[in-house]
Amino acid sequence: MQICFIYPPLPERVTLTPLLSIDFDNILSNAIKYSPSGKTIKIKVDPDAPLDKNRNNGYTVIEIKDEGPGFSEADKARVFEEATRLSAVPTGGESSTGHGLYIARKLVIEMGGTIRLESISGNGSSFLWPLERQHNGLPLFGLVN
Repeated sequence: MQICFIYPPLPERVTLTPLLSIDFDNILSNAIKYSPSGKTIKIKVDPDAPLDKNRNNGYTVIEIKDEGPGFSEADKARVFEEATRLSAVPTGGESSTGHGLYIARKLVIEMGGTIRLESISGNGSSFLWPLERQHNGLPLFGLVN
């Protein structure tokens, strides 16, 4: 499995607040758990992403995209529910509690953001979450060159 970090220019280090770190870990570990061997997971951080075409709203969009099995329509409807095990089976026989994506969504909301899933069954998944660079006057992360 290959993990690609996409951010031009590539920073030497990205620091995350504890909440964002837990959130990032939950989504990345799911991508790893459900991606077959030899596939690629892409992590993209766009610190200047406009939420609309006309202006930069001071948001950073984080995206984790995998080449796993994707989500069925039925699973997409339940993906952020608590204690929900969906139809996909982990590729390495790992266990699943059904709490990871529920927690991820809850933390994103707590940080003032949103999270969305883009997926077609059989064609991988993308989790995207736009976040304001600051929440309650404190930075959510830092990019260090």
